[in-house]
Amino acid sequence: MTKLDNTLPSKVTSIISTYGVSAVILQFTSYTYDPTSGALASDSETSTTITVAPISSKTEFMGSDSTTRNFEASTYISGESAVTPKTGDRLVVSGSDYKIVSVDVLRCGDSVAAYEVGLRK
Repeated sequence: MTKLDNTLPSKVTSIISTYGVSAVILQFTSYTYDPTSGALASDSETSTTITVAPISSKTEFMGSDSTTRNFEASTYISGESAVTPKTGDRLVVSGSDYKIVSVDVLRCGDSVAAYEVGLRK
């Protein structure tokens, strides 16, 4: 690890903490599969209050794997956040409920600086 690897994630956290907005992330912790219906149901979920970058409207985004992704909005979550966002989680910001449809990890060397999160209502 370099000095930049150690410094950048804390800088990103500082910027998001200063200019960000409060949000609640709902993450499913266990699932039940019903083989009869083929449905996957959530048994429980955890909710954690975090700070995210202000939500921005975005309709198209070029992912790190060079594929184009379409979604309604996006935000950034610090790599030092208490949670690691996953596709399928829900994010509630200012009363608006979004589903996380993509997560791109922004790295600085071995360190995770932030997550760019694609959202849909």
